[in-house]
Amino acid sequence: MKKIAKEILLPISSIFLAFLVGAVIIKVSGRSPFLAYQSLLMGGFGSLGNLAQTCLFSIPLIFTGLSVALAYKCGLFNIGGEGQFLLGGLFAMAAAIYIHAPFIIHFPLCLLCGFAGGAVAGAIPGWLKARYGIHEVINTIMLNWICLNFVTYIVNGPMRSHSGLGTPEPLKTAVPPLIIPDSLIPGNQLNIGFIIAIIFVLLVGFYLSRTVQGYELKAVGLNPMAAEYGGISISKNIFLALCLAGGLSGLGGTFYYLGDLGRIPSTLSFPGYGFEGIAVALVGKLDPLGVFLASLLFGALESGGIFMQLNANVPKDLVTIIQGLVIIFVIAPGLVQSVFNWYRGKKEREGFEYS
Repeated sequence: MKKIAKEILLPISSIFLAFLVGAVIIKVSGRSPFLAYQSLLMGGFGSLGNLAQTCLFSIPLIFTGLSVALAYKCGLFNIGGEGQFLLGGLFAMAAAIYIHAPFIIHFPLCLLCGFAGGAVAGAIPGWLKARYGIHEVINTIMLNWICLNFVTYIVNGPMRSHSGLGTPEPLKTAVPPLIIPDSLIPGNQLNIGFIIAIIFVLLVGFYLSRTVQGYELKAVGLNPMAAEYGGISISKNIFLALCLAGGLSGLGGTFYYLGDLGRIPSTLSFPGYGFEGIAVALVGKLDPLGVFLASLLFGALESGGIFMQLNANVPKDLVTIIQGLVIIFVIAPGLVQSVFNWYRGKKEREGFEYS
């Protein structure tokens, strides 16, 4: 029980310290920390529309965060989320444009294609790592640029729309349906991707903790030599882990381009969700539930940051600084523990002096 309490208390304390340091920065810049954080909170959770926007921003982060967390359980550091995100989005968009079918068939098929696209981008570095031992960090970083340029070529070539803005819009049978009707919240874009993301949080958690394959994957991550001695194939699990991780990032790209943007734009760059997913996974302690909560936090910072900029005249770049502070404090628990030890020692010294 004490260990569980520590696991929960430490991230919360880290986030609190990050916001405390952020408040000092806001104050030094000549603005009100109280008004800034009030605006941030209102922008993230202040109304049903703002909450919907927070959940919308969190959808791709949940998938890319799960991608990093799952690969890490196998001892792999997946930095290829950007490329997997893009390729998954491209595969899903192609299915959404060129396949004609009822919604009950078309939409799941687009999800399957999006997962497959991301899995392809994960399978290449997975095979190179499993077959030749080439480090996955090098492979995935290089493949990000290959995927970016490949998708850019396809979007501005074979799949270019007549308007020249990028791909054509997906067919209506491929668009993720809204969770909250537009009549209730005008302009709302929160779609079923949020519910599917929650389902995948549960599926990944179940896979890692309740299946034989999940046990083997984690065993390879904990001790490859012992796993191999026990009859577990290291190469198979490395390949499988990066395929699954790539597929999860591909689903993030699927919902981002089909549901959020509605097309893949012609002026393409790294969307940032793959790299941000690394931060989400680290803040979430590489646990599926932690990834979900961290995604909501980052989604609230994104949604509330816009409101904070408009209402409190605080630059949105400050939200990025706060995100960085959260990451620093969460992944460096010794730093937070040092603060606690200093404060406890200070109280003990004061008590000794008064006595």
